[in-house]
Amino acid sequence: MKVAKRLIGAIILVTFTMLLMVACSDEPELTISVDDTAIEMSTNNFSGMETHSVALEEGTAVLVSAVTNAGVISFSVTDETGNVVASGNGVTGNNMSFGITVSGNYTIEIISDSHSGRFSISWQ
Repeated sequence: MKVAKRLIGAIILVTFTMLLMVACSDEPELTISVDDTAIEMSTNNFSGMETHSVALEEGTAVLVSAVTNAGVISFSVTDETGNVVASGNGVTGNNMSFGITVSGNYTIEIISDSHSGRFSISWQ
């Protein structure tokens, strides 16, 4: 009888501990949406890099927006020859805009280090 009570108690303790660990886990997550005019990301404790190539015309306005709850997110936009035309390191709660001066293909690189929050870059 005592062994059965101890076993049941141990099972309950292990089950409770596992449920607590699952509820408190902060699994890295990335949700990303890409279309013809924007890249939007939502992250939860995510570390990694996203790279996208887009064709942009001269005179295109580009808007960058970020909300950082934790961690760091950075970005760069490079032209076809590898020149950085815009970048932001440790972007937090900022909006930034810039214009494209030469038509061409541009590479957008977004780097996240344990970032939780939102990031978007759009062009029109």
